[in-house]
Amino acid sequence: MIGLVGALNEEVGELRRQFGLRSIPAARGMRLYKGRLGGEELFVAQTGVGRDNAERATGFLLRRHPVRLVVALGFAGGLSPALRPGELVLCLRLHCESAPGGCCRPDPGFLSLAARASSAESLQVRLGNSVTVARLVTRSSEKLALGQAYRAQAVDMESYWIARLACEHRVPFIAVRAISDPLGGPMPRLERVLGPAGELSWARALVRFATHPCELARLPRLGLNARAAAHALAAFVGALVARL
Repeated sequence: MIGLVGALNEEVGELRRQFGLRSIPAARGMRLYKGRLGGEELFVAQTGVGRDNAERATGFLLRRHPVRLVVALGFAGGLSPALRPGELVLCLRLHCESAPGGCCRPDPGFLSLAARASSAESLQVRLGNSVTVARLVTRSSEKLALGQAYRAQAVDMESYWIARLACEHRVPFIAVRAISDPLGGPMPRLERVLGPAGELSWARALVRFATHPCELARLPRLGLNARAAAHALAAFVGALVARL
């Protein structure tokens, strides 16, 4: 029984479609889906954005279902100019900006298995570190600083908290992030148009794009990047589960 944990519909929607997952009862503020891939039972928790949502949903999943592996997954900002949209970062160390000095490390056996499975399917994946932050990071200068400070390749808002809770429950975990916002790519300032749960705020969007019309023209590229990232995550999960 595998638990897959991601924040947004855009991150887990392709998993639901490809693997035919169905919705089951869950805690308030999260969505939980269940299905089977080959001989393996899958649970997918859609948590919402940020630490509180990630911890609440992951805790619910771990308390209610005897998962043998937690996979923290989703989109990420790239902290290296070598990373392209849709490329996967399989995390070796998970750092957190608000928990300096500590990091979480994935189960080495499952990490090795995931790396071999990805290689066998010719997926664009590299081993690297991630850093979890409390806000959306879109500026190249801030990404570069984070990458240098943590020797990290990807930035997100949930992986560390999911991993830490898995460790507290003594459940093995791995984390994989698909690049949707590459370093240096001209992306809209999404932190200005999203609500607290990561949803689009139309009121904020109207104001932002009316005053910054150039950002509106960048939305199609963002959509293409997200689609590539979602397909890469689904391919990774399929390759991993097939070899468990």
